Amino acid sequence: MAISDEAIIIKQYQALIRALIPYQQQNKLLEGLNKFSSRLPSRVRNVIKEEVLRLTSLTDAPADNSAFAQFPVMKFKHFGIQMKLDKVGQEILKRETAVYQDTYTVGVFESVTQSEYYQSHVRQQQQEKIVQAFMLQSQTMRDIDFGDDLALCPNFSVASPEFEKGKNCSIASLSSVDMVLETSRPPQLRDDGKEDYVFSFPDVAGLCGNGTEIKFVLSDISFNKATNKHESRFQISPHNDQRLLERLDQFVTTATTQVPLQRELEKERTLQDLERDRILAHSPWIPIFLSEITDGLVPVMALLTKHNRAANPAFESGADLPNKVIMQKAFKELLEVQETFVLCGQVKTKAGPQDIAATHRELLRGKLLGQFVTKVMETGVFRVFHFRLKSVRSEERQTAFGTHDILASDYPELNQLTHILYCRDVSQWITQLAETKPVPFRPFPKSFINNQDKYHLDILMEQELDRRNEPRYMLNKEASVKFSLLTSYEGAVVDISASGMHVKLGGEVMTPPDKVKVSIPSLKLKGERYQVVSFDGETGSLRLRGDAVKDSEKSLVGRLLDRNSQYFSARDIVRQQSNIHRFIWELAMRHVPSIAILTTQNRYTIGRLKTLYGCEDSVDMAPFSEFNHQASVHGFFADKGATKPKSQLLDQMLRNGRPEAHVIHCVRHKDKGTIYIDEQDFLFGELRQKIHDNICKDKITVYVTQITSQRCEAENFLTKKRLAQLSRIDKDSYEKLKDAQQGYTHVLYINNISVFHNALLRAGVVPLKSKKSSA
Repeated sequence: MAISDEAIIIKQYQALIRALIPYQQQNKLLEGLNKFSSRLPSRVRNVIKEEVLRLTSLTDAPADNSAFAQFPVMKFKHFGIQMKLDKVGQEILKRETAVYQDTYTVGVFESVTQSEYYQSHVRQQQQEKIVQAFMLQSQTMRDIDFGDDLALCPNFSVASPEFEKGKNCSIASLSSVDMVLETSRPPQLRDDGKEDYVFSFPDVAGLCGNGTEIKFVLSDISFNKATNKHESRFQISPHNDQRLLERLDQFVTTATTQVPLQRELEKERTLQDLERDRILAHSPWIPIFLSEITDGLVPVMALLTKHNRAANPAFESGADLPNKVIMQKAFKELLEVQETFVLCGQVKTKAGPQDIAATHRELLRGKLLGQFVTKVMETGVFRVFHFRLKSVRSEERQTAFGTHDILASDYPELNQLTHILYCRDVSQWITQLAETKPVPFRPFPKSFINNQDKYHLDILMEQELDRRNEPRYMLNKEASVKFSLLTSYEGAVVDISASGMHVKLGGEVMTPPDKVKVSIPSLKLKGERYQVVSFDGETGSLRLRGDAVKDSEKSLVGRLLDRNSQYFSARDIVRQQSNIHRFIWELAMRHVPSIAILTTQNRYTIGRLKTLYGCEDSVDMAPFSEFNHQASVHGFFADKGATKPKSQLLDQMLRNGRPEAHVIHCVRHKDKGTIYIDEQDFLFGELRQKIHDNICKDKITVYVTQITSQRCEAENFLTKKRLAQLSRIDKDSYEKLKDAQQGYTHVLYINNISVFHNALLRAGVVPLKSKKSSA
C-alpha cells in the first residue's frame, strides 16, 4: 500500500485510533479492533493496528515547541527527558501523558511538537473561554419549588413555660417538620431532663385555635450574625396528635401566598416575582386568555401593556384576529404542537377582494403556501400572526387568587380560564415575498375565507382602569325607562354612578329622545331625569347622563350611593377590573413563551447579562441547550471567528439602541454539526437555494432566532406589592432589593421562528431585496 494511501486512512480513522490506545495500553488491542472495526477491510485494519502500535511505543526524544510557541518557553525534564515547552505545550504534555497512561510515547511526542495540534488546542481553549464568558444562570418562569425546604415566617409568637420562662418568642421559621425561634440573648432552657417542649399557639386561621399546644424537641442553638439574634431550632415531636401535624403541613403549604416565607426563601421568591413582572411588562407578546368548552377553546380577554401594544401597533382588539372557524383550526393545531403562524391576507376574485387566512402548516400540507404568498402580495394586504399556546394549571389559578386576596366565588369566570394564547403580529419583519417556481393556480378551500364572524374579546389595560372622574358600580336591577307619556321600556341596569348609568333594554326599541325618565323600584328611584349619551339599537344598550345639579348639591342617586357606601364599594367596577387585571397578570407572567435575558448596569458589555428565564418546554435555545440550570448564549451573541469573548451585537443592542436581529444556524443531520450562516446570505444569497435543496432532502435543519431588545423601566404597578412581604421580615434586604431595581437596563427576548422559515424554504418562497427588512 502506498504511503499516501496509509496517510489518508490514518487521517480518516483518527478518532478510532485514539479510542484504541487505551486497549493497547492494557494489551487488549485485538479485542478493541474486533469491537470497533470488525466490518473494515483487513488492509485498513492492519494500517490502524500498526499506527496504534507506533503511537504507543516508548521514546526518549526531547520535545521542543519554541518554533511556534505563543508564550515564554521553559526548560524542564519529563521522565528524565529534556523538554523545552511553553505553558500550552506543558498542558498538552500533561493531557497526552494521561491518555497514554503516564508514559512518554511517540504519540505524546508528536502531539507536543506538532504545530497543527498546538493551534487546535489553543482554539479549543479560546472557545471554552468564550462559552464560559456567555454562561448564564437559567431560571424557570414557574414558581420556585422549595420542596422540603419550604418554611414560613409568620407574624405571631409562641410561648412555653419550659423555654425562656414562658415569654412570647417570635418565629423566624415554621415548617411542617421544625420551628426556629428568635431571642435577643442565649435562651433559658428547662433543666428537668425531659425532651419535649410544649408551645402554646395563638388563634391561627387554618391551623389551630387559641391555646393549642404543640410539642417540639430542641435540636440546635446558633447565633445569626445577619439578624444579631440567637436562633433555637426545634423539631416536631412524635408525641403530637397526627391530625394536628396534618393541619400544620397543610397550613405551611397553603399559606405561602398570605404569609412571608423564611427570610432567604422570601428573598428568592421576591426577586423572581420582580424579574418575571419586568419580563411580562416589556414583552412583545399579547396574552389572550381562553376558556375551554365542549367544541374547543374560546377567547375571553386580552392583556395589553404599553410595550406589547407598541410592538403590535396594528392589533387593537379581537376583531384583528381571524374568524371563529379559522381560530378553531388554529386552536386544534396548537393543542398538538403549541406553536403556529397564521397568515392573513386579501386576494382578488371575480366578486371583488376577499379576505382569507390559514395556518402555515395547513398551507404547506395543501401545497398552497407559495400561491398564497403570490396572491396576497398582489393586493399588498398581508399580515402574519405568531401564536404560542400555554396551559394554565389549577394550582396557578389558586395562587393568583391568594396572592391578590381575591375570592374565587366573586369571579367564577376567572376560574374557567384554562389556556393562554400568546400572540404577536410579526408582519413588520416580513418583506416582499415571491415564489421561485410558480405553479398553476389552484382554488383556495372555502374554509380559508376570513369573514366577520369573529370572537368578542375584552381588552384590559392598567392605564385605563381609572380614567373616570367618579366610580361606577356594577348592578343587575330591573328598571323602567320612559321615552314619552305613552312609551316606556323594561330593562336592567348594568352599572350606575353618581351622574350616569348604563341600561340594557329588552325587545325592539325605538330611537330614544334626548331626555328620558328612569325608575328603579328596588332602589326606590322613580322618574329620575337623564340625558341620552349613546344608544345601540342592536343590543338595546342605552348610556345615560344625569341632569346637571349645583356644585353644592348632590343628585338623588349620589346621595343614595353615599348612604349605602359599604354595599356599593364591593361592586365598584374599577376595583373589580383591577382584581381581574392583577389575576390575569399573575397567570401571564408564569408562562411568557419566549426566553428572556435580563441585563443590568456594568462597564463590560458581556458582564451586563444577568439571568436567563424560560419555560421548561421552550425551544428558543435551539440549536443550543441548557444543562443543570446553566445556559451559554455564545451561539447567539459571540462574534464569529473571534479569539476573545466579544459581542458586537450586544454592543449595538445595549449601547446603540438596535431593536432586533436575526441569527441563523444550520445543523447537519449526518454529524450534528452546527454552522453559522450570515443573515444576508441566508435571505438573498445563492446559498439559499442550496439550503432549500438540502431541506427538501431532509439533510439539514435551519434554526432562525429572532432577538429583540427592550429598554427597561425601573418599576411597574406591582413592584411595591412584591416587596411588601419582604419589608415585614427583613428591612435591609428590602432596601437593597428596592434599590437594585434601578440597575436593570434591558430585557432581551429570544424567539425561535424556525418553523415559519423552514416552511418558506420548503415551499420555495424567497424574500425580495426591494425593501430593507428581514423575513
